[in-house]
Amino acid sequence: MEPADIMTTEAVAGGMQCVSAHDTRAVAAGVMAQKPSGPMPTTPVQKVEVERLPDLNTARSGHAVICVDGEVTVFGGHTTNFVPAATAEYYGDGGWHEMPMAYVHDNGFAVAHSSGRVLLGGGHEQYLGIGQTFVTEWYDPSEHSFQGFGGLAVKRVLATAVELDGGRVVVAGNHYHDDAVELFDGKGTFTKVKDVVAPHCSPHILRTSADNAIIFGCRDTYSHADSRPIVEPLQGQPYEEPLLCRWHPIGRESTINDECGFVGDAAAGDFTYIIPAVDSCGQLAMLRVQGGSFSLLPTATPIPMQGLGGSIVYEHAIVADTCARRAYVHGYDSDGHHYLLRIDYADTLRGAAPLTLYYTDPLPWAGMQIPVVLPSGDLLVAGGFTGNNFEPSAAVYIFKVGQEDDAASCCASHWAWTLAAAAVLLLLLVGYRLHKSRKASATHETHTAHEAHAPYNAPDSPAIPDSPNTTDTTAPPLTSHYAQICALMEEQQLFQRSDLKVSDVAALLGTNTSYVSQSIKAGRGCTFPQFVNLYRVAYAKRLMKEQPDIKMLALSEASGFANETSFFRTFRAIEGVTPKEMMARNG
Repeated sequence: MEPADIMTTEAVAGGMQCVSAHDTRAVAAGVMAQKPSGPMPTTPVQKVEVERLPDLNTARSGHAVICVDGEVTVFGGHTTNFVPAATAEYYGDGGWHEMPMAYVHDNGFAVAHSSGRVLLGGGHEQYLGIGQTFVTEWYDPSEHSFQGFGGLAVKRVLATAVELDGGRVVVAGNHYHDDAVELFDGKGTFTKVKDVVAPHCSPHILRTSADNAIIFGCRDTYSHADSRPIVEPLQGQPYEEPLLCRWHPIGRESTINDECGFVGDAAAGDFTYIIPAVDSCGQLAMLRVQGGSFSLLPTATPIPMQGLGGSIVYEHAIVADTCARRAYVHGYDSDGHHYLLRIDYADTLRGAAPLTLYYTDPLPWAGMQIPVVLPSGDLLVAGGFTGNNFEPSAAVYIFKVGQEDDAASCCASHWAWTLAAAAVLLLLLVGYRLHKSRKASATHETHTAHEAHAPYNAPDSPAIPDSPNTTDTTAPPLTSHYAQICALMEEQQLFQRSDLKVSDVAALLGTNTSYVSQSIKAGRGCTFPQFVNLYRVAYAKRLMKEQPDIKMLALSEASGFANETSFFRTFRAIEGVTPKEMMARNG
């Protein structure tokens, strides 16, 4: 089958209809914004470049994979012969480095915590996936060390955990054991807070506010299909969601943090998630859950369900690249082709979400595992289930989906945006020089007031991007353009916008996103998100000195971070310490 033969199905407003077995068109899924009057549109299909990294030291399934402090780290799981793995591994210097853990966590949970550490808990007690445990521990990525502490209120396996405000973590879900909801206080104590009406294994836990969440799922604690449309809030009474009567979240028995599907903006009070679901025909669609309210995410084209080697099996939750405003669902077929369904969810503000299906050649020994988003925007799959719990995979693959624009579109519009950019740059240069001239002639009081609002030029902030000399006529075009990007960031304080995208900067400069990214790479040697985060961290450091009593939430919001978790992780990655540790030093 050729790539062009990857097929989709007909979609109608409000959902999908099952087709007859005699229908010549393949069954696929998608929720269209409206029923097309002409020929059925098809989802673009594109082959993706794949890079194979060195294998893990230990083949694993039932493990967790997290990118923390810029390092991809895998935790626990079970290895060959269904034996629990008591180690973790992180990738660095071209290879995997294995570390002993305090406890075993096979199908346990893992949460990248706002403290800068990773919280690990639960898992199977014995070989062959038998039993549950109470054990919990912290992983400190700065020291690559593990420390056990306390214990869960309920012994668990196949549980889900999500962080709320103040460092608290809500935990629910179990397998072949009683289920309940418990809260971790962020320090060392887990407390049971309520029983559940509908127990589940690997349930979905989605935040609905800074301090509340909802819990629901599709499998009971014995792994049987559970179609009850019951949603249980952490705070509040259970209720039925009619949409869950038809669309059931994809069945899963895996270690996952539901923040993978988070596509909202916590700082702005927007708690939106995308969850893949199927109906009775096996057709895939996307549930959009916002503040506890359920709806179907409209897509511009149907979701492909037939691949190069037969039906595409989508088994896991969505992983979102919040910087690029894209989400992905990982799938595979019987021939070993892997697929990544890309959902450009930002466009749902203007209508239906565009889709793109990436496919690979057959990948030997690639396991089914939820991908992790790398800082480059590429996706990494490490180890995973191969169809046999006794022979998990050790293979590690990177799917190169991080490119923002293809070369053809860049070339086609080159002259148009070059002329526009030249005009905009000239205006920026004139405005920038006028501004500098006015600053030089201003009074001391005005100068002082201005400096209080422009911490990114502070001499004690070495992480701040260095602007090259804008008068250097010999500077390469990309580097010269980088100077104008810096001027925009500094004059308009764009970094304070938590939803700032590379396309926003490109629009202000009259160019395209690829050229902005290339300019930043040439001028600073980093990606756009890293570039913006340097400004945000520098600004946060200045506020710490000026307002030593400022709260962490206010500090993160003022600096442009979407939430406290992102603030803590980014700050520690750049400065080597947490914001609280730096404030303690300053005090």
